[in-house]
Amino acid sequence: MDYQEQFYRHLIKNLALDLHALAVAASHVYRAWERGESLDEPMDALREVLADIDVDDDCDDEEEAEGE
Repeated sequence: MDYQEQFYRHLIKNLALDLHALAVAASHVYRAWERGESLDEPMDALREVLADIDVDDDCDDEEEAEGE
């Protein structure tokens, strides 16, 4: 397996884990909303999940730095 294939496997695995965590947190918010419960805890958990999602946009930053 070459480097590029390993990179994409890693990227896809992390994306799947992030999407799963996001779906679970969002479903907890929805269930609390449906039941008329406080959304404070579920929303805090959702914000935490969103903050933990690693968005790798370094390529754009490098291109901008080269252009300056």
